Amino acid sequence: MKNYTIAFLILFTSFSACRKQSNSYIVLGKSFNLTYDEQKSTSDDAISVHFKEVIEDSRCPRYVECVWEGQVKVKLRVETENINPEDITLTYRSDNHEDIARDTLDDMVFILENVLPERLTLSEIPQKDYMIKMRIEEL
Repeated sequence: MKNYTIAFLILFTSFSACRKQSNSYIVLGKSFNLTYDEQKSTSDDAISVHFKEVIEDSRCPRYVECVWEGQVKVKLRVETENINPEDITLTYRSDNHEDIARDTLDDMVFILENVLPERLTLSEIPQKDYMIKMRIEEL
């Protein structure tokens, strides 16, 4: 019985480690999350993205009536095999303005899909609390 328990623990630990590793890489065409100041790369290190800062967050808080919905601008540091690190700015608006939520660099399209947390009050959200959802696609 003791041997079965040890074998189960080894298998469970191995499986958990594999799952964590697969979530830590960027997969082209699939959405991924980045928290403030986090950096992720593809498994071959061909592309690297670093969430540097939120430049602007003018979103309308929930339960507040605003003239427009506002937007969030984020700065990312992007590096690919073919270019030196370069900063790009992506803008997110809740009503699907995908044209401003994307930028192209080195035959790759960087698309901002969402920004969290949702703005609930007029109070400023600390940078460390932000998380973005994005994806990268090949042209």
